Amino acid sequence: MSDYDDGPGRTRGIQGSYATVQNTRKIPYLKTNRINAADRAMLSKFFDKQPFFARSWDIYHFEDTDNTKDFFLLPMAQVEQFLWMIEEETGVVLKKPVQFNFPEEAYTDELSLLGTSTTEFEYDDLVASINPPDYENTKGTIKSMTTKTNKAYKAERKRLTSLVHGLQQVVLARRWLGFADAQDPEQVRLRTLFVCVDVESHEVNHSAILEVGVTRLDTAELWGEDGNGEPPQSFEELMKKVEVRHFRVKENRFLKNGRFVADCADKFCFGKTEWVGLQEAPAVMAQLFRFPDGGSGRVVFVGHDAGTDKQYLKKLGYNPDNINGLEMLDTAKMWKAIKQEANPKGLGGLCKELDITAWHLHNAGNDAAYTFQCLLKMALDYCPDRGQQPETVQPPPTPEVKRIIVKLPDPSCYPPNPPKTARCTVVLFLER
Repeated sequence: MSDYDDGPGRTRGIQGSYATVQNTRKIPYLKTNRINAADRAMLSKFFDKQPFFARSWDIYHFEDTDNTKDFFLLPMAQVEQFLWMIEEETGVVLKKPVQFNFPEEAYTDELSLLGTSTTEFEYDDLVASINPPDYENTKGTIKSMTTKTNKAYKAERKRLTSLVHGLQQVVLARRWLGFADAQDPEQVRLRTLFVCVDVESHEVNHSAILEVGVTRLDTAELWGEDGNGEPPQSFEELMKKVEVRHFRVKENRFLKNGRFVADCADKFCFGKTEWVGLQEAPAVMAQLFRFPDGGSGRVVFVGHDAGTDKQYLKKLGYNPDNINGLEMLDTAKMWKAIKQEANPKGLGGLCKELDITAWHLHNAGNDAAYTFQCLLKMALDYCPDRGQQPETVQPPPTPEVKRIIVKLPDPSCYPPNPPKTARCTVVLFLER
């Protein structure tokens, strides 16, 4: 019998298309995608190990004919769905990884489904089931297991900390807008200027700023100058108090997006576009972060992935961090905490979740307006609560306001760190 004769009941020729896990995670670095450093940093929230494996993947295993190398594969259909989701959220179009080529002599039963993973630890366990650890080196095995356990504890603590911080931002947004409950001991009304910013840069040269959108709300418009009035309790009434501006940079007016990011610079939906030069832009931005009447109070920077927009403003020549006591609210982190999701949603996806009709996204003025609408919706509809039962929360909701109670985790739910003494005891015992 030749080397390629089939055994009883075995057939050759594996059907279907697959990509290796390794190649899929390297998609942002493929030369064919031509992704710049800024986009790679943005895409890391999808391709880093923890977020990448935070979705459902069918993990297949194939071992080459020489039994010298293992390949862990993903169905190409799942990879395409993953890339489509990224395109929907970011507007970045990515090419598929190279399809895995099975040897012609491979048997169909040499490709096996290990299982479905939904976390990085489940994936590691599936991989370990093919290559079990060498228990002859017990000390090394124990050290490896301890390191993995410590990483799991740190990851869980980081997740819970992010959850608490996101929900705290919802609490602060309600308090600063005047929606906090009457029994809130920390509710002190201080005049607040909300400044929501969105910046659009050129899709290839991110140092070239094309548009800036700014949406502002002065709480004096809600409560009155003395601060004793009650803010409107409907989304529509609140939006009447909001100011939306859209600026385009004169020097970059000939630069257009459209290849990787939609070009909607001419589709501002909330008024007239204003043109500003690069030299005057810092002064214009600085004026927008001041109270309209020259008054004083709290200034809050609002954004969807606010840190990125703040960095773009710095490139434009204005640094918001120079404002004394500047506060920040990030709608992406707030919604991620409310829903306890692994990854933050893009602005378009968040608008859908909150029933906001969003037209012509990737226009900076529109994006700033819709981001602030998302903030108002979350402040109106979601009420994080510090331990009260939902039925005891006062005051009761008015008929036109939907209030959903989101509980802050008790700090006691944080997992304790593994005791170091126990780990040392194990190692000493093995050394004896």
